[in-house]
Amino acid sequence: NKPAGPTLEQIIAPQEPEIVYTETQVAVSIDNKTANILLEDLRNEALKKLDLGTMKRIMVTTNTGSSTKNLNSKEFLSVIKSRANDSFKGAIEPYFVMGAYSFEPHDVFIVFKVNSYDVAYPSMLAWEEHLEVDLSNLFIDQTKTSPIQQVAELATTTNTAPTSTASSTSGESTSTPITTPLVTEKPKPIKAVWKDRIIQNKDTRVLLDSEGKIKFLYSFIDKNTLIIVSSEKGFKELITRMTIGRISR
Repeated sequence: NKPAGPTLEQIIAPQEPEIVYTETQVAVSIDNKTANILLEDLRNEALKKLDLGTMKRIMVTTNTGSSTKNLNSKEFLSVIKSRANDSFKGAIEPYFVMGAYSFEPHDVFIVFKVNSYDVAYPSMLAWEEHLEVDLSNLFIDQTKTSPIQQVAELATTTNTAPTSTASSTSGESTSTPITTPLVTEKPKPIKAVWKDRIIQNKDTRVLLDSEGKIKFLYSFIDKNTLIIVSSEKGFKELITRMTIGRISR
């Protein structure tokens, strides 16, 4: 007749407000991991099977003695070696939500609460220079070739140059084409670019590849909430959940 033990949520994050409703939640530890391995583990967890239309929260944790605690926003940005500046870290609240939405492929997202929009917004613009590299292991599927990662192989063409050779029968010289390869220079990788776009009536900044497809995006949906998410579909779902609240499914 022992009472039921505390849930994972009660153990790890009993005081955090609910920023966005998620049907399930799991924990991923940072202990004994490099930044790249941690980001890969987080993405692998995000890509695990989910019921269609559901969201999963992924809590980033560490062991402290005999207990387990959630990382706060600053700690998380530090362990993944992000290059977000100190002004940005000071402009966000300690609690944040990371998770996945079951779409094809799964969407990955992070939601930060903001205490100073006037500081956070220009700090995000400054972070854009490094944002793709800092978060690519989490938001971009590394199993697919990315235009920014593609470097074309050396291309070869043939050049026909006539050369004179003497004929053994007539004594006349004839031209025999000899094919010689010409090696062209490697084209430079195509860099993704940030653009402004309106999605769900929200000003967003989208990272576009060479074909104009979204790699991931971010938006301050209000002066207190910043969303970073891997697709437009995931962004719309987050907006719906955060606007309407819990959705019956």
